[in-house]
Amino acid sequence: MITQKQSYKMNETNEDLNAMGKDEITKQTLQNVENVLYPAITVFGILANTFVITVVLIWERSRPNRTVANMFVVNLAIADLLFLFILPFYMPAIIETRGWIYGSFICKLFAVIKNLNYRASISFLTTMSVDRFLAVVFPLESRGYRTRRNAIKVCVVLWLLSLASTIPLMLYTDVRSTHSLPVCQEEFPGYESTGSVTDLYDYFNFNVSDYNLNELGGMNEPFAFGNNERYLDENSGSSDPHKTAGSISPADYDYSGDANEIRCLHKGHDNSQSFKAWVYCGFVFYFLLPVLITLFCYFAIIRVAVNRDVTSNKPKGIPKNTDTQ
Repeated sequence: MITQKQSYKMNETNEDLNAMGKDEITKQTLQNVENVLYPAITVFGILANTFVITVVLIWERSRPNRTVANMFVVNLAIADLLFLFILPFYMPAIIETRGWIYGSFICKLFAVIKNLNYRASISFLTTMSVDRFLAVVFPLESRGYRTRRNAIKVCVVLWLLSLASTIPLMLYTDVRSTHSLPVCQEEFPGYESTGSVTDLYDYFNFNVSDYNLNELGGMNEPFAFGNNERYLDENSGSSDPHKTAGSISPADYDYSGDANEIRCLHKGHDNSQSFKAWVYCGFVFYFLLPVLITLFCYFAIIRVAVNRDVTSNKPKGIPKNTDTQ
């Protein structure tokens, strides 16, 4: 006889399964879109950035056309090209079906290039804002500083700083085995399992032997039933070599805790201080400060432009009449 609690749990489980089915359809649709967009973005982006670089180089054959702004534009285009060259390798048609198949070195290299593109692009966009600020607000005073020689030095420094910020990825990114597919991901010091309680199944209403525990959490995922935590063996499905997933019974576990929950533990960087420091530094130096600097520069540029417009439109004084009677 099915109790009211059991009926509620069964309905709740059916709703979860329906939601999972809809999520899977949405995920598949997005993957199909990405499989089309990634190659299209790559081709269009490479052509567009190559065109920009070519035009600037041809334009600068004449010495009067060589400007500081053009130097920053070319370096920004180069940063975008680096990312565009690796974008097709992340197509879901490859990653979601075969996992990371390119090896450890390419894993580290692509992680560095992705981060380098982001940070270098932010740096050059911010520097272009500062250059415009100096050219408009201090046109005479900045002429001695806004030279191509100084622009080259600034570009080299920005590339080196952006590259230095990727050193943690060089050290801690590698190919890992998750479930049945290899993945390219970073694991900073302190990367460990963290628990989150979810009502997957009511143990008293559903027999755990009817389910493949590996399918619930993936290979080598830790589970907790009540107050007992066990790491499931990759092959047998149980932490006990004498037990298989189908032979686990409620008698094997202590239910002094919340017996109606199966706790699935997931790995993450929640307790990694080095990862948090790297993320916070990236947020401050490659998002917050660039945004504030850019806003300040363009507010100052707009203010100067408005004041000049007001001054130029100000009516001139009426000349005195010098005629004598």
